[in-house]
Amino acid sequence: MGCGRHEAVIRALAASEAGLEVTVYCPDTEAAAVMLEAAGPLGAHFLGDVRIAEKGITPAAPRHFEGYLADTPDSLVIMCEVQRFEKETRYRIAQMGRGRKLLMTIDPVANFEPWENLFLTIPRAQQIIELSQPRRAARKLWDQINTLIPESIRSTTQTLRPEKGSIVADYAVNLDQCLARLVLDVESREIPDRLRLIGPLLSDLDFLADSIRERGWLAIPENILTPLLLPGTREVLAVATDLLARGIADGQEDDLNPEAVLLTPHLLPADSVNKWRRWHQSCDLDLANLSLADFFSLLETEEWARSFLAYPAALERVLKLLENWADESVTVLAGTALWEAWWLTTLAHLKLPLPDERRPLVTLAASSNPAGVFAPGGLYLCMGTENWRQHYNVLARTTDQSLILFKERSPLDVEGTAPG
Repeated sequence: MGCGRHEAVIRALAASEAGLEVTVYCPDTEAAAVMLEAAGPLGAHFLGDVRIAEKGITPAAPRHFEGYLADTPDSLVIMCEVQRFEKETRYRIAQMGRGRKLLMTIDPVANFEPWENLFLTIPRAQQIIELSQPRRAARKLWDQINTLIPESIRSTTQTLRPEKGSIVADYAVNLDQCLARLVLDVESREIPDRLRLIGPLLSDLDFLADSIRERGWLAIPENILTPLLLPGTREVLAVATDLLARGIADGQEDDLNPEAVLLTPHLLPADSVNKWRRWHQSCDLDLANLSLADFFSLLETEEWARSFLAYPAALERVLKLLENWADESVTVLAGTALWEAWWLTTLAHLKLPLPDERRPLVTLAASSNPAGVFAPGGLYLCMGTENWRQHYNVLARTTDQSLILFKERSPLDVEGTAPG
């Protein structure tokens, strides 16, 4: 529990020699994406079986079949962000964890339920690992965010990040002023060119997204981008992207560009990577004239692809992707703004170098949405009078520079004075 909990889970999995079969249950796609981002290149392949608990529905129990989670003590069930599950779903998943190793993560700051309600059996003191030192936020950013938290649960430690960072709160009259400030700060590098834009109204976000796109920037709703970052869809898109890096879209058989950054090797288990490389190097598909559905049909027959398609939840996500994109050419899809946004985000999550020449990427979400993936920059639109938990959930997902534009008072002003 606490700061750095996701990274701690990944480090433990990477260090484990037990050969655990891992199933991850998440309350929503946002929590799943945060866990997968924490995995990075170190542990992305550990988390192939990620299941999302839909409201009122408990995800299916683990099932026996080759290469899948077995009902043995060597099985590990991970529940991400226990405080965000519905109570009944939380208990049912914990019940399925009996007889297996069960690991749960919790953000005590975001939790508002009594401690005893979070667990089927209240854990003993020696079963609780509390991580109190922040790892993601820059110093000035964390110091300000920490003041939003009530003293009884406020952290008393400094962040591990040496960078100073920044957080600024200013009064804004209307959306036009918000847009002008965003453009000015990004172009002057006061805010990174990869950022989250969070606001209270979807209509406001739609207006800002359209205006951002007119400037040639990428503006993608977070709830559309996030599912593409999960197991199943991420591997299918990565395999196609790596083929395109060879210039194979024109039916050519060019050697791999030495400057190309391959994604797939970072997502597959070690015993599947060499099989994929042989397939990748010998592949002569004409992606310009191949639909995504046909491309997926070819992947299904490959042994190395079973490492991610064997999991029903991952396969279901791919099939859902095909509902919208099945008949589209792979090359055409790779030229869309959504695919470009996925590519830039995946490079960042895998700690791979981003291209020097790239468009600013803005992901948009309503402030009422669950806390999403981290980004180096953030623009938060608010009244300023909202509950401190909302401010915390939004601001804690920015790691370097954050800009707050408010209409009534600054959420950073503890005394809450209105602007003159």
